[in-house]
Amino acid sequence: MYLQRPAASERIGVLILACDEASLIGSCIASAAGADEIIVADTGSTDGTPQLARDLGATVVTLKWDHHFAKARNEALLSMNAEWILVLDADERLLTPITDIRAILQNTDICGYSVLIKNRLSEHRDHYVQHRAVRLFRNKPSYRYEGVIHEDIGPSIIHASGTNALADSPIHLEHQGVLPSIIASKKKLERNQQLLTLALAESPKDPFVLYGLGVTAVQSNQLELALQWFELSRQYVPKEAAYRATLYRDAAKVFLARKKPHKAEEWIKEVLEHYPDYAELHLLHGQCLSEQGLLEDALAAFTKATESHNDRYVTESGADHATAFLYLGDTAYRLERYEEASRYYNQVLEQQPSCEAALLGLIASFDELGVQEEDITQHIEKTWGTLTFPEAAPLIRAYEQAGFVSALARICSQHLHAPHAMNGLIQAWFQMGRYIEAHELIRHLLRHTKLYEEERTALTHLQALCAWQAYSQRILTVADQAYWDEHTIEAYHVLCHYADQLEEAKQLQEQHLQVETVSLMPNASTNTLNDQHADGLKNSEELASQSKEPQSSSLPNTYKADHALDSSQNAPQTEASTHDASKPHADITYSVHAEKLLMEWVQRLGQQGHLASLRQWVNYPAPWDIRCAKALFQAGDRYSAVHILLQVMTEQRLDAEGAVLIGEMLLEAGQHREACDLLEGSRKLQETNTTHMDMEARRDRMLALAYLKQSQSHLREAIRLSPERQEWQDQLQSLHTSIQQVSRMPWQTVYTPLQRRNIRIVQQTSLKHLHDREK
Repeated sequence: MYLQRPAASERIGVLILACDEASLIGSCIASAAGADEIIVADTGSTDGTPQLARDLGATVVTLKWDHHFAKARNEALLSMNAEWILVLDADERLLTPITDIRAILQNTDICGYSVLIKNRLSEHRDHYVQHRAVRLFRNKPSYRYEGVIHEDIGPSIIHASGTNALADSPIHLEHQGVLPSIIASKKKLERNQQLLTLALAESPKDPFVLYGLGVTAVQSNQLELALQWFELSRQYVPKEAAYRATLYRDAAKVFLARKKPHKAEEWIKEVLEHYPDYAELHLLHGQCLSEQGLLEDALAAFTKATESHNDRYVTESGADHATAFLYLGDTAYRLERYEEASRYYNQVLEQQPSCEAALLGLIASFDELGVQEEDITQHIEKTWGTLTFPEAAPLIRAYEQAGFVSALARICSQHLHAPHAMNGLIQAWFQMGRYIEAHELIRHLLRHTKLYEEERTALTHLQALCAWQAYSQRILTVADQAYWDEHTIEAYHVLCHYADQLEEAKQLQEQHLQVETVSLMPNASTNTLNDQHADGLKNSEELASQSKEPQSSSLPNTYKADHALDSSQNAPQTEASTHDASKPHADITYSVHAEKLLMEWVQRLGQQGHLASLRQWVNYPAPWDIRCAKALFQAGDRYSAVHILLQVMTEQRLDAEGAVLIGEMLLEAGQHREACDLLEGSRKLQETNTTHMDMEARRDRMLALAYLKQSQSHLREAIRLSPERQEWQDQLQSLHTSIQQVSRMPWQTVYTPLQRRNIRIVQQTSLKHLHDREK
C-alpha cells in the first residue's frame, strides 16, 4: 500500500530494525508513506510485530540477534534493493515527507546525509534533545555500520568516499525510545549495559565505549560512577571525535547535579574555545558561574548561548533561545534588576506562551516593580491570546502559585466544561477558604469526568483536605469518601481526631482564662483566642523588627544557638515530657502509609502557601509540629515557623533541616556568630541522618557567608584600632568582594510569588502588632 514507483530512476527504501515493537511499529511505517520499499528487519519479536508490519504493507525479514547492532543492521542492508536507504528505528517517526526527501536527492553528488533527530524526554512535545546522525545514504556494499551499540555508518562512508561525501539535511525524525516509560518497559538500560560491557572487554580503552557506559550510568542515576567513566573517556578521546563536545556537556551536567560547579566549569573551559558555537556549553557555563555567585559573568554566558546556533551538536530544546532567556531572566531577578528580568521573561513567552517558569518569573518581577495583579493578568492574557483548554493549564497553574485567586476564579468559571478549568476553580476556592464548594466540585469531577489515575488520586487527596478544614470549622459532618482509598480515609480520620482534641483543648483553655479573669481581673475584658495570626506572632515580633534592621539589633535570648544543639541527635521524635494542655496529645496510632500520605499533604500545603491549614496542623502532636513548621517556613510564615523550631530545639528534637531554616533567619538578622554555632551543630545532625544534597549545599554556603561576615566585623574592629595598616584595608576590600560573591550563591529558600506575598503580609502584621504594643 506504501509502494509507489518514482519518476526518477533512483528509488528510496526504508529499513526498520525492530524487536517487540507492536505498539510503535504502525506509526513508524505510516510515517514513511510514499517510499519505494519498506523492509522491517525483526530480531526475535514475540508480540506480533512481524505480522503487524506485513498487514501494513512492509516486507519482513527475520534476523538472528547476536548482541551486536552493527552486525544486525549490516545483515539487514543485504535485503535492500533501492538506490537510497533511509534507516529508522521502530520507536521513531519520520517527520519529513518522502516527497521532500526525493527533492533533496535530485541531481546530488552526496553519498550520505545526516538527519536531525528529536529525542523526546517527556510527554511535553517541546521537551527534547536533538542530535544529528547519518541515516540516509546510497546503497553501496562498502557502506557498512560499525559498533556493538550506538552504531554508526558515517566512518565507512568517509573511508570509502572521502569527507566531502557527507552533508547535513533538513530531514527530521522524532524518537520516542528515550521516554522514561519506554526505557523502563523495554529494559533498555540492562541491554545497553550488557552490550557495552562486551564491547569494553574487546576494547578496554575505546573512548566511545567508555562514554557510553557513562551515559548508561547517568540513566541509571549512578552519577558518581558516570563521572568515573566520563573521566576515563576524557583521557582517550581524540579532539576530532564527533562526540567529544557531548562528552564534556554530559559530564558538566552531572557535576552540576552533584553540586560541584567548580568542576563543571573546569571541564567546560577546557573545550569551550574548540566549540564556540555550542549553545548548551555556554548555557552550562552560565549555570556554573551562577552557582558560584558570579551573576554578571553568568549573564554574559547566557547571552552567548542566545547568539549560538548550530544544530550539529547534541542540544536540549531551547538552549539557544527559550531556556537561555529564562536563565537570563532568573539571573537578572537575583540581581534585583526587575525590569530587565521582565523583558527576558517576555522573550521566552513570545516563543513559548505556556512556559510556566517564565510566567511565574514575569509575575514575580512585576510584583517587585509594584504592578497590580489586575494589570499583570491583563498583560499575560493579552500575550497568551484566546484561552482554550487543556492548552491553558500552565497558565492556571501559574495563577495558582501566584495566588491570583480572583483571576483564577474568573477564567475557570467561564470554562467549566473543561476538567482543567474545574480543577483551577477548586484550587481558587481552597485558597479562599471555601471548602464546602471545593469539596462538592471535586465530588462532581470524580463522578462525571474521565481522569487519569494520578489526577483522580490528587483530587481525592485535596477533597480530604477540604473535608478536614470544613470539619474543623464545624460546617461539614460527613465527607464524601466514595472514591477515597483506605489510606486517604485513615489519614483524614487522623486529622479529624486531632481537630476534635484541639477544639476540646481550646474550650478548656477558654474556661480556665475566664475563671482567672473573674478572680484576678474582674474589670478586664477577655480577648478572643481565635485569631489565626496570633500563634507565633507574639513570640516573633522581635525577629520581624530585626529583619528590618539586621545590623542594629540582636535576637532575644531564646534565639541564641549555642545552648540548643546537643549530642543526643538520635533521640526519638516524641512529644515533650511536659504536656501542653492547650494542644492535642498523641493517643492515636496510624499506619506507615497514612503517615507518608499526611507528610505529602503537609508539603503540599507548604508549596501552595496555605497558611490557615498549616497554622492549625502545627498544633497537633509531635512530630507534626516540626514537620508543619518547615512547611510554614516555605509557605511564608517564617516567624511562627522559627518560633516553633526554637521550641523544638530546646526539647532536643531539632533535625538538620530545621537547623538550616533557623540559620537562614539568623543570617538575615545579622547574627552571624549564632548562625555559625547553629549550622555547625547541624553538621553533627547530618552525620547520623540522611540529608538532601541541596540542603547540604545551602548550609555550607550559609556557613561560608557567616564566617566571612564575622571576619569582616573583626577586621573592621582591628582597623579601627590601627587605621595606619593599609594591608588590612586591602584585605577588607578582598573580604567584601568574597562576601558579595558568596551572598549571591543560592542559599536562601526559594519562594513562589504567593509565598513571597505571605512573607510580606506576615511581616507587616508582626510589625504592626509590635508597634501597637509599644503604644
